[in-house]
Amino acid sequence: MSIFYSKKTCGFYDDSINTDLPDDIVEISSEYHAELLEKQSQSLVIKSDENGYPVAVERIFTADEMIMINTAKRQQLLNEANENISILQDVIDLDMSEDGDEDKLKAWKKYRVLLNRIDVSDINVIFPEKPQ
Repeated sequence: MSIFYSKKTCGFYDDSINTDLPDDIVEISSEYHAELLEKQSQSLVIKSDENGYPVAVERIFTADEMIMINTAKRQQLLNEANENISILQDVIDLDMSEDGDEDKLKAWKKYRVLLNRIDVSDINVIFPEKPQ
């Protein structure tokens, strides 16, 4: 059994399974194949080097992808802030607050405002630190 990689198809082939192999394949060891798959499971992508040999590299996101990632992260953080604000507001409204609850509420509200002001189109956006 031999393992091959094709730059053209960005795919792996096992000659004991695949009979119609692309014309640009390069042979790799089973160990290297397993290493590449492990790296792929860690969010790296497999690309070809200049010789058509597979290598694992960090994924580079497009601007549109970064906007989607930033938007999703901001929404997740806003949901968390809204939940904390809601609970703290209930505690205060029901006269069940403990020392520091009003300060916590204020901190979470400030955090929510800062999140809403984030420009998600900025690929280098820095999200504010969560309140303690």
